[in-house]
Parts: sequence; structure tokens; C-alpha cells
Amino acid sequence: NKNILLSPDAKKYLEKYLDENTENLLKKKDAEEYYKEGLALLKKKQYEDAAEQFRLATEVKKDYFDAWFALGETLYKLQKYQEAGKAYHRTKKIHAKPGEPKLGLAKCYERLKKYEKALEWYRKAAAADKRSYEARLGVGLMLYELGDFANAEEELKKAAKLDSRPLMAYIKLSLIYEEMKEWKEAIEYFKKVLRIDSKMIDIRQKLEKAYEEIGEYRKAICECKEIARSDSIFALDALRRIAEIYEVFIGDIEKAISCYEDYLEKTNDPKVEERVRKLKAGEPVP
Repeated sequence: NKNILLSPDAKKYLEKYLDENTENLLKKKDAEEYYKEGLALLKKKQYEDAAEQFRLATEVKKDYFDAWFALGETLYKLQKYQEAGKAYHRTKKIHAKPGEPKLGLAKCYERLKKYEKALEWYRKAAAADKRSYEARLGVGLMLYELGDFANAEEELKKAAKLDSRPLMAYIKLSLIYEEMKEWKEAIEYFKKVLRIDSKMIDIRQKLEKAYEEIGEYRKAICECKEIARSDSIFALDALRRIAEIYEVFIGDIEKAISCYEDYLEKTNDPKVEERVRKLKAGEPVP
């Protein structure tokens, strides 16, 4: 205000303060503008340009947590995992408590296949946010990758309790039980996966095989029928497998012949045609 009178000493102090701090005040404003521009570009999925804006924001304001974190997230989307990891490390130095940078860092190590380091940071992220499904899941997945199935099982079950549709936790649990040939448990989790996503044909195939392992052949046939009704490239194989189960495991040759014929209506397979001929003639088949 031009009406305010300042003493010579006060005027000198104010001028000195403005000389020393105007640049910093303007830089702070510029950093926020770079950050906002980066967010706008990020929404448009212009990741390279967004990363550059976030980088400029961090150059102007060295301890700008949000900009460093956004830079890490954007570089991760660009699959620049080592650079993203450095950005996440910087956020951690600015503010040690939040779990998100730890989670981001863990994901970078996972992508770089440094599973022990990823496990370390997933554990830190899970400790920082005990309700984080992604962090707890990451702990389980890294233990799985490291071959520690017992502890992976425990962590994945903890993760599954943190989400209403814990698809990946269920998938990995089913694979652990399959690997350990614990078929009833594997079946339980294959079914949980399919209740979330019924179109996962690879999981349905595994469920069918698990039913075969425990002698539940008619249930195996039901799963084959589901695959046969799908538009999967495995639909024809499933039709043939139904016939094989009737022939080999159930011993119902008449039904097997009928199912083989259903299969042959959809494809040309000389070996199956010959097999059907021998079954009808009562000749021995290999």
C-alpha cells in the first residue's frame, strides 16, 4: 500500500527479503503449475509428456512429494522401472510413512525380476498399510516366485480377506495346491476363481484334470462340456476328452462312441475315426 510509510531500516530489510525470496516464491508456484499440467497430461495418457512435467516440478521444488510420486507412477506406466524406482526412493526420503511409494518400489523390483528385493518392499508396504490387498498379495506372490509355498499360502490367504474379489490370490493358491498335489484344496480354489471369472478356460482345464486325479470323472466331464460350449481353441479337445473319459475311466463304450461321433462332426481326425470303427466292431484298441 503506497500510503504505508516505512522507516529506512524497514524498507531496506523488506527489499533484501524480496531479493532473497522472490525467486523461491515464484519457483514454488511454477512447481505446482508443472505438477497440474502433468496431471492433465496423465489423464490423457500422454505419459512421456506428463513425466517431463513432473520432472520439471521436482527440479523446481526438490522436496515435492506429490510430484516425485506422480513421476514414479508415470515412469512405471512407461515400463521404465529403474527410473521409476529412483523416483519412488526419493519420495520415501521426503516422507517415510506412506505405503504407496513402498508399493511402487516393490512393483518395480518385481518387474525387474529382483524378487527378494520386491519381497522386502512389499513387506514394508504391507506394514505401512495393513489393509492393502495389493501389498499383502505382493508378499504372497514373491514368496511363490521364490518357491516358499508354505509361507506364500499363508500370505495369500491373508490377502484374500482384504478384497471382495481376490482373483489373483485365489489363482496362486490354486496353483500352490496343484503343485503340491493337494487336489481337494486345488479344486476348492479353482472353483473360487471361476466364480469370479467363469471365462478362464485354463483354470477350468486344471479343474477338470484335478477331478480326474481324485476319480470324480463325471464332474470332469461337466467341466469338459463347459469348455466345449465356449469359443475357446480348446473346445474340440474338450469334446474328444469327454469321449476318452467315458471309454477309458467310466467304461461306457456306447456313450464313448456317441461322444466321439459328436467330435467327428466338427473335425476330420482319421485316428479317432479308426478308433470308433474298432470300438463298434468290438476290436481291441490301444
